[in-house]
Amino acid sequence: MSLANAAALQSLALSEVPIGCCISHPALGVLSTAHNLVNASRDPTRHAEMVALDRLFADGQSSDRLCLNKPPPTPGNPPYVKRSRAEVLELLKESTLYVNCEPCIQCAGALRVVGIKRVVYGCANPRFGGAGTLLPLHESSFLPDGRPGYEVVGGVGEREAVNVLRMFYDQENGQAPESKKRKKEGKRRADYGEAAGEAAGEAAGGAAGVAAGEAAGEAAGETAEGTEKKAKKEGE
Repeated sequence: MSLANAAALQSLALSEVPIGCCISHPALGVLSTAHNLVNASRDPTRHAEMVALDRLFADGQSSDRLCLNKPPPTPGNPPYVKRSRAEVLELLKESTLYVNCEPCIQCAGALRVVGIKRVVYGCANPRFGGAGTLLPLHESSFLPDGRPGYEVVGGVGEREAVNVLRMFYDQENGQAPESKKRKKEGKRRADYGEAAGEAAGEAAGGAAGVAAGEAAGEAAGETAEGTEKKAKKEGE
């Protein structure tokens, strides 16, 4: 997980959403590390997990080589070893992917297709999580495709993962449209409200605590949105 967090911090420095991951094999060690390259490649599918797989299968042909400016080496990423697709798939059957935030639906589905053995993540992804939070794409019975699915372990290094994401939302995203920038302050309050709600839920424990946390987050978001609308109306 330390390499995933290091990759996430590098992603933050490059003004990408700070998600980093590492694929590790029990005998061969680190097979691939990566972080988001969405802005650099101008490709919204280039999430950390997709880039890590692309580097493992094809030396980054569908990610690194799409970037206008070559991204710096990701911490811990080993030299490319040319292997057949069958060889890579065999390695993934025994490998664990570490990522600081739960894979989205796209990435969770891709990890199912390539047959990863296990996924370990830091913080949950309540909006797009495909490894149990929103959809259980890791469960073998969820889709009638005959695939075995994979084990999921969440909450490993959760606090650090949340802090890194918070750092990103605290800064201005130069890639964002102007309309998004104007909404930044309200969204920031909602994000803080959600984080506070999650902390309250964790402290209380159990289903009741989680429900209370979600309610607190939603209330904070609604308050921020209302404040923004009022300010806009007064300015007109």
